Amino acid sequence: MQPVKKIFFLLISSVLIVSCKNSNQNTNNIIDGRNTKELIVDQSIQICEDEDYFKECVPVFLETNSNSLIKKIDKIMLDDDFLFVFDRSMNNVVIFNKNGDYISRISSVGIGQGEYKQLTDVCIDPVKKQIVLCPDYPNKLMFFDYSGNFLHEKSIKELYREIVMIDEHFYLLRSMPHKDKENPCFLSRIDNDTFGEDCFFTPPTISDSPFFDFGHLLTRGKSDVFFTTRYNNSIYKITPEKIEKAYNIDFKSENLPDKYNTKDIAAEDLKEISSPGSPYVYSISEVNDNSGYLSFKTNKPGFYIYKKSDERLTFFNSLHISQYEIYSGRMQHIENAENIIAFLIDPGFLMQFKKVAEEKNISISQQTLEFINKVKSDDNPIVFLCEFKNQQEH
Repeated sequence: MQPVKKIFFLLISSVLIVSCKNSNQNTNNIIDGRNTKELIVDQSIQICEDEDYFKECVPVFLETNSNSLIKKIDKIMLDDDFLFVFDRSMNNVVIFNKNGDYISRISSVGIGQGEYKQLTDVCIDPVKKQIVLCPDYPNKLMFFDYSGNFLHEKSIKELYREIVMIDEHFYLLRSMPHKDKENPCFLSRIDNDTFGEDCFFTPPTISDSPFFDFGHLLTRGKSDVFFTTRYNNSIYKITPEKIEKAYNIDFKSENLPDKYNTKDIAAEDLKEISSPGSPYVYSISEVNDNSGYLSFKTNKPGFYIYKKSDERLTFFNSLHISQYEIYSGRMQHIENAENIIAFLIDPGFLMQFKKVAEEKNISISQQTLEFINKVKSDDNPIVFLCEFKNQQEH
């Protein structure tokens, strides 16, 4: 392994290990599994070469100022020339253009109209050009325009932790449904016109825990919505009429043992399988599906890409962005974009890489140095927008 690549790989590995009752009636509790695609992890490779899968990876340097500070990117949404970033830890949504220039932010902490105590999730309505906020208190949905101006809000009955919107319906994952014996609904649907709220899906068994956050279980591309449940190797696709079991993943030796696939997992077992360095895959998240590729991540550091043309599912530790000779293992789904996914890099990580290279007298290319020198250690994360290749481009 080349010295520069080795430094990046060691730094990436260390960072990832550390970070590591209403009128509910089931609208559809039946899963259509007739067209399920069975996938087996074919191989594990440390480095994903960007030119093997992506047409290009474009860096976006998110402007850093007193209003746009970001600690952690929890969700990215893309529409027209807007890039929306949800930071749960900062309790706000920051709005940039696609060049990374700061436009505005939504930060309205309080208990009155147009205010919230804490945000659980955010989505966009690309038809009406609105940003929709889902707070944990009070239970409501809040609507803002793309400039961050408050429009109106609607009360809802339940506490939800994730939200997407498509075809005039909101789909929402409930917070801790396994704790509600009378109404263990996992996925609810709300009509955007009538605001009727009903249960869309209740799994026959649900072993769920909100304590281990490895990304969004509910994701939306341009035209499709997917969801997963923890301790389950399946990826489900939502249509207006039904739920389809789109994919089932065989992680081989990393599959969760059958003894854990029960409704109630004992606390000691939960601790065992969810601890850092766990040998098992128990959470699939950040699903992105398009005509040529399926990508997702799990509780295991790194990411997976399924190339449909050769039917190969591969696990990677990190992506090599060849134009700048840098690496990232932090893959993230982008809402409202099917052929683009994001890879994140912390500027502080780049500063550390530069320091180690200097201490070990390892040469860095001029292009890499110029890239690193564009940022300071306390700047916002760098977002690489990576567009998948068309099948004809391989």
